[in-house]
Amino acid sequence: MSPTYEPGDPVAVRAKPDQQGVVIGMTPVDGGMVYEVWFSRFQKASYPEHQLVSVADGAEGDGSPLDLLRRWRFATVEDFRAFLTIERLRHPLASTVYSYLGSRTELLPYQFKPVLKLLDNPYSRLLIADEVGLGKTIEAGIVLTELHARAPLNRVLVVCPAALLEKWRSELLSRFGFEFTVLRGAAVTQTIRDAASSLGKPLRMIVSLETLRREEAMELLQEYRLDFDVVIVDEAHHMRNTWTRANALGEYLGTVADTMLFLTATPLNLGRPDFFELLHLLVPEEFDDLAAFEAQIEPNAHLNAALQAVRAIPPEFESAMAELAAIPHLTSRRTADDPRFGDAVETVRAAAAGERTLSRPELIALQRTLSELNTLSHVFTRTRKREVQTLFPMRRADPVPVEFSPDEREFYDAVSAWIRSANDRYGVGVGAFVLINYQRQLASCLPAAGAKLEDTVLRGVLRMDPGEVDDVDDENLDVDIGADPVSTNLLSSSSPSPTTRRSAVGCAGPGSASSRPAPTPSSPPSRRVSNASSPQVSERSSSSRSSLARSNTSSGVCVKRESAAGLFAS
Repeated sequence: MSPTYEPGDPVAVRAKPDQQGVVIGMTPVDGGMVYEVWFSRFQKASYPEHQLVSVADGAEGDGSPLDLLRRWRFATVEDFRAFLTIERLRHPLASTVYSYLGSRTELLPYQFKPVLKLLDNPYSRLLIADEVGLGKTIEAGIVLTELHARAPLNRVLVVCPAALLEKWRSELLSRFGFEFTVLRGAAVTQTIRDAASSLGKPLRMIVSLETLRREEAMELLQEYRLDFDVVIVDEAHHMRNTWTRANALGEYLGTVADTMLFLTATPLNLGRPDFFELLHLLVPEEFDDLAAFEAQIEPNAHLNAALQAVRAIPPEFESAMAELAAIPHLTSRRTADDPRFGDAVETVRAAAAGERTLSRPELIALQRTLSELNTLSHVFTRTRKREVQTLFPMRRADPVPVEFSPDEREFYDAVSAWIRSANDRYGVGVGAFVLINYQRQLASCLPAAGAKLEDTVLRGVLRMDPGEVDDVDDENLDVDIGADPVSTNLLSSSSPSPTTRRSAVGCAGPGSASSRPAPTPSSPPSRRVSNASSPQVSERSSSSRSSLARSNTSSGVCVKRESAAGLFAS
């Protein structure tokens, strides 16, 4: 029996006509023929003859190069050139920024890097992770301005912590001319319902993460299922925990957004699983397996080290070559098999051997190639302050020494020792960041610090409020800073401790007359120490905390210095 198809014949799967491939082999089986079909570099499959159909030369189509490629045929050179010309006229170029002067901002080159990456991104998804203070809000505004210059943006959603709602509205209006509405509470429900009934009406809204992650808000979004041209999520690291409603919100937004931006200054400090989860929310079709992700990013450490060596003055080509030489031996072959990698290696090798002197344009091109070889470069961008330090004024600290009194020094040292012991005993990873933050509070206002410490012991957690980290560089951050200010549980009890409300206390610095501590709570300090430091919490201890919390509901709470020193002594 002669075969119907020969190697090289284009075929399609009868049940899935869009799935087309090329016959690369055949095997006689029980009087019939089974064909091996090549679909792509990653997909081959075998089918009996009756499950395939021929993709004939004369099949109907529009005759474009894309149509011919689908049928495994090639266009003529003239037709292909004409097709490219039409496509360039039809679609704006990715390498051209049409809104370059379309904002009222100072033009800083690094702030255009995200928009250029997004325009060249096949997913229209991007994680912007610039360090604190480099203007991620401005970069997001530039992206909006550019996308709006290419096609009108009728529906845009900005999701951010509640404390940043007005900041986003003001920045987008004053710098980019976009009018957004800040929505809270019942206004969110009404606006979504109105938008669902008037699909052509522009909708640009800013809503807090705390509002949208609520169960009723999630149900409303899923019921009306509004599509958005752009979704921007600020402080996106709050979405990284897979069991949370914030994470579910991020997953849902990814299904209704044509373009989505995640902004966060702390992705690399969260650990690989959390970083992976953020990328999974953005591009689930590429980042769907943690083990594969870890193999995928293996070359990046070597590429980054090689890039830093090439950027050195003078360039350290020998060091760069040593880093690049390690990449072919890694688990993933993705980078090593890229033709650009081979070209970069040859350029660095020749420069290291003194066979070639690179001009400035050639050196810039090499740096660009190494950067683009990063396996996350298409969905991730990060600028560090040290890379653009010349654009910012240098900070110079002029310390003003203040002498603590003996009691103040004892309190300060006791709290520092307690934080260190929590890290040593429980391995909670609070690190230098939490310690420094508590010490800053102690140096600023002892009564306020006492209130916070009282709250820490009652709750059994080390906690950071978002406002406490605004001016702290993310390089020091190794704990979760959430919209819900809880970072590390120090108690084994699963039930949360009662929340206490505190009235304002005077803060005029250590030892001031206005620093009046409230009466010491009736529960003995030593009992509260055992509650916070012991994994086993007795029923009596829990009861003591509850009664203590109730007694402090309506009065200000400040731990006396001499009592607190004993409280946190080891």
